[in-house]
Amino acid sequence: MAELPGHLGASLAVKVNGTDYELVVTSLWSDLASAGHFEKGAFDDAVVKPSTQKLLKSFDLKVEYFETLVTTGILEKG
Repeated sequence: MAELPGHLGASLAVKVNGTDYELVVTSLWSDLASAGHFEKGAFDDAVVKPSTQKLLKSFDLKVEYFETLVTTGILEKG
């Protein structure tokens, strides 16, 4: 994803629920057209590599797009 034109960054968040972990990936793009550089399928199809799918109990088949209206800053956490 980082190699695609228009990619501005991404984050991975986790929510612990007992013994389960919910992961949320957020990616930032310069424009909506840039976010469509992924593989085949519909524009809102999630792209999850088969090797990643094997590690997950489940994952969303569709993604949601939001337009950023205001940003106060981006903090990096390593």
